[in-house]
Amino acid sequence: MAQDTRGILTIPTPASLATSPKDSLRPYVTVVCGPRGSGKTDLVAERVGDGDFVWDYGEIQRTLFPRGDDGNAAKIMGDIKSAVFRHLLGAAVFTKAWLVVQAPGKAERQTYIDRLNAEIIVIEATAAYCADATPWGKSSQGAEVVRNEAIKWWSKYERVPGQEIVIPDV
Repeated sequence: MAQDTRGILTIPTPASLATSPKDSLRPYVTVVCGPRGSGKTDLVAERVGDGDFVWDYGEIQRTLFPRGDDGNAAKIMGDIKSAVFRHLLGAAVFTKAWLVVQAPGKAERQTYIDRLNAEIIVIEATAAYCADATPWGKSSQGAEVVRNEAIKWWSKYERVPGQEIVIPDV
């Protein structure tokens, strides 16, 4: 099945679109959460199927704002997130969607459950793992940035019973 694959967003092309009745077109949504560098994108890559929609919030943000937040990033990314929600709640033309986000807080993950009826997978990777596992961690400055972001993520994280937990091998 043909797909437009750009690494940050995968949208099914017409050859891979579902042809089922409209009421069955609402996709099954899985939200993969974890700190930067925890392996969210890799986990989705291992599980994604032909015709699946993949939206990687962090990759999109880093692509749009390669030098960091210019003061507009939060609003623009919020608008993009709202558009993705509207699309997933509308007459989506695929059966499976993957959202890759950090979402450390229980309330944010609950929003995905409430609005999209999503399954949640949380990758509980340590700050040291995140710093060592990412390309950004190859320099000491990059490793410190990723480690600090992961520590911040952990300070906000709340485990919720019933959500799938993945703990990477160290």
